[in-house]
Amino acid sequence: MEWANRPCPPLARRLSRAWRAMLAAALIGALPGGALAAPNDTATTSGTAEIAVVSPLTLIKMKDLDFGKLAASPLAGTVVIDPNTSACTATGGVLHIGACRAAQFGGMGAKNMFVRLNTPASITRTGPGQDMLIDTITLDTSPDLQLQPNGNGNGNGNGNGNGGGGGGNKRYKIVSQAGIFSFNLAGTLRVNANQAAGAYTGTFSVTAVYQ
Repeated sequence: MEWANRPCPPLARRLSRAWRAMLAAALIGALPGGALAAPNDTATTSGTAEIAVVSPLTLIKMKDLDFGKLAASPLAGTVVIDPNTSACTATGGVLHIGACRAAQFGGMGAKNMFVRLNTPASITRTGPGQDMLIDTITLDTSPDLQLQPNGNGNGNGNGNGNGGGGGGNKRYKIVSQAGIFSFNLAGTLRVNANQAAGAYTGTFSVTAVYQ
């Protein structure tokens, strides 16, 4: 038959072709992403879920006050956090990077109940260098708490709107339907000239007196 008259390739050539085919298949399998996803392939990742549970007539911390990362210079400066948005603004010789975050607290009373919030006038942060001061403490209490314009002489209610600066002891009305409320606290970080590098921390107290 005609096919019998064709010369058969030498064994070495046939083996060479086979090796080339096997090598090509191995390379394709080794390439990043070379394996195509099949219809039933699955991929799994993980996330986090957070929730704060408050009890009646209590106050809990929900988030810490965080001024992010900064680099000092021969000039002093400040980092100011907006209590409503947590946006931060640097002034003077401070170079700021990273996100800031206002502190957040939560409590529970009843609708139309009053609560007095006692916040610090300043916070000291200590670390490897000179202490840094946080002052001009501001609150954002909307929409759950309404600042009361008149008080009993204890320093409450003389601010404007739902905020209030410099810390103090201010009286609010709980206006949320369920009596659950939250509020943010922020301030101004005073960065010294040539502030030494390192981590600086500080603690402060916030007190809620239900009335």
